[in-house]
Amino acid sequence: DYYPILFFMFRTGTRLGEACGISWDDINFRDQTAKICKSAKDQVIKNKLKTESSHRTIDISDQLLTMLIEHKKRHRTRVVKSKESLPSAIFQKNGRLIPQNSLRRVFDKTLETAGLDHRRLHDIRHTYASILLSENVSPMYVKGQLGHSSITMTIDIYGHWIPNGEKTAVNILDNSTPKYSEIEHENTGV
Repeated sequence: DYYPILFFMFRTGTRLGEACGISWDDINFRDQTAKICKSAKDQVIKNKLKTESSHRTIDISDQLLTMLIEHKKRHRTRVVKSKESLPSAIFQKNGRLIPQNSLRRVFDKTLETAGLDHRRLHDIRHTYASILLSENVSPMYVKGQLGHSSITMTIDIYGHWIPNGEKTAVNILDNSTPKYSEIEHENTGV
């Protein structure tokens, strides 16, 4: 019951409320995107996010797309057996939105069982951003995926994960400008 929403959060960097509020109508299977335009809390889905700039369309990975297709098939099978209609919310338990506190408890128990230190559920979002940036993904792309209002926010929070490059990178300048000896020759007529 909890794996799909946790997998979704690890692959999208969405906030908990955003993941809880996503519906099947928000997923574009053909384009591999998801609209992040609402949030859920206390079994209520609101057409409101943390900030207006948080409204966004994000890319979804191949693995996430496969998981969502399988998850929708399971929903349809359950619906056919129960003769109900397909629920709009993607992540549910017993026909209701997954309670956020229940998900937090499951996440805590999973970390404990795996022998890992305690982390907040929100740290999944930080893991998502840190991995992308440490793999040289553009900070502008990460900003868009996370729904940050400015690149400054993304850099301030995650900038330390962006590789610094290497000392030889400065030689890029030598390869893109005239050589010193050519400049000297032009200026002195030698």
